[in-house]
Amino acid sequence: MASTRRLVMKNFGKMIETRDTVEIPPVQTGVDDDGKPIFAPAQRHPIRIFRNSDGVDWFEIAKQYPHPYYIAVDDDNRVVTMTDDFQQTQIAGYTIIGIDQNYGMTYGPGGNVYGKIWTGSALISPDPTVDDVVTERDRRLQLGFDYDFGDNRGVHHIGTTETDMRRWMDEVTPLAQAFINRNDQMGRIGIFTETGPVTITAAEWQQILIASADYRQPLYQASFVLQAMNPIPADYKDDKYWVNNQ
Repeated sequence: MASTRRLVMKNFGKMIETRDTVEIPPVQTGVDDDGKPIFAPAQRHPIRIFRNSDGVDWFEIAKQYPHPYYIAVDDDNRVVTMTDDFQQTQIAGYTIIGIDQNYGMTYGPGGNVYGKIWTGSALISPDPTVDDVVTERDRRLQLGFDYDFGDNRGVHHIGTTETDMRRWMDEVTPLAQAFINRNDQMGRIGIFTETGPVTITAAEWQQILIASADYRQPLYQASFVLQAMNPIPADYKDDKYWVNNQ
């Protein structure tokens, strides 16, 4: 019987998936009128087997080198899975690593380990990229802004999601411009904000567009500043990089 060895960390390499079938022998399901046993037909079921490059079954490897946790990482050492059950680490095409602690990470729904980088001795957050900054900027751009009409209509929250912006630009803006082109700045337009329905004039819509620019342009400027930083700060999502620029 093979001995069991416990290591702080072990790189098991990439597993290769092969497919096979297993045959389930006939199972007695009852007896006939003469008391003779009745058997169900034998059944064949497809199975997937994961082996390392030497052809050794993952189950045998994991039993020989048990670890409290197992992670699977891609070619950039980014974590795609983590579990404490070696049977749940049957994944082909990714490097499987056994680790002796969870490094404060959580896994499963809502887990924070996914996308972390395995350095060979620790799990760390990857350095932020320009794409990360752009994603945060776009998230903030879609939060919308408050606009005060200064009368009994009060304050309305103007939505700025991609869908909102498309509707504003495709529907409301051309209509407002058409009113202005015929010298009718008081032309009335019904819109629906995040607060509710409201009627505005063509001239007011121009003011809302300016207010939108006042909200959105500083976010673009803040993102440009962050993108130019080397390295981009790990806390790039913090309001201090964004709110003060608005």
